[in-house]
Amino acid sequence: GRRRRARLRAGLAAAQAHEDALLERLLAGLAERPAVTVYGSPARRCPTVSFRLAGMSPEATQKALGAAGFCLSAGDYYAYEYFQLMGLRDSGGAVRASIYHYNTADEVDRLLTELDAVADRGGRMVR
Repeated sequence: GRRRRARLRAGLAAAQAHEDALLERLLAGLAERPAVTVYGSPARRCPTVSFRLAGMSPEATQKALGAAGFCLSAGDYYAYEYFQLMGLRDSGGAVRASIYHYNTADEVDRLLTELDAVADRGGRMVR
């Protein structure tokens, strides 16, 4: 009973710490890229990031990254009011990337590298 519960809690805490570290890595990497704007910055957040690449629709960014093997979404994710208020809904919302306990630091780095390649192909390295 108690030992099993303690192991379960330790496992869940380790998964949470892993997700948190990957999210910080992703956020830091996106912040270093002048052509990327991240939307939303709640103090407590799930490991999901909304962003846009300058000069490219979210759908086009999602498709380009999807072609490189990433499972992302684009749109308003049912947050109609937020994207309407931000003036982004009519132009496609944002790209959404999520981190899970099974993701790795290498995958985050590869996403950032591919995002650079997409930006470079479109001449969007600056905002």
